[in-house]
Amino acid sequence: MTEHTHGMRGQIIYSPYSSPNGGLSQKAQQVTIVGPDIPAVDPVASNAPAVIVAETMPGYTVLRPAEDPAPDRTSYMASGNYVAPAVNGIAWRGVFGHYGAIPLHDRTESWAEYQQMSD
Repeated sequence: MTEHTHGMRGQIIYSPYSSPNGGLSQKAQQVTIVGPDIPAVDPVASNAPAVIVAETMPGYTVLRPAEDPAPDRTSYMASGNYVAPAVNGIAWRGVFGHYGAIPLHDRTESWAEYQQMSD
């Protein structure tokens, strides 16, 4: 995966149902959205890790960590948290077409956890 050094800052909005299971929203309060169509104004930092724009199904946009999950973990899924504009709402609207929050898919589970919850 391409390593991005700059992107657009987003603020994590924690829901009462937050369950990141060790995901980045458990440690950070902001993220840096990176990618080809994202303004590269804010640096990626340990307290604002890189996330990318993804679709879980056509037309359903989410943000997920830029790094792939470890091989012993499931793919990313919803953590119950969201990302909203940290500073520049106009840039956010230019990228996403609205000012609203985007679901954050940063939760992973071990395959044993996944199997236990799927039965």
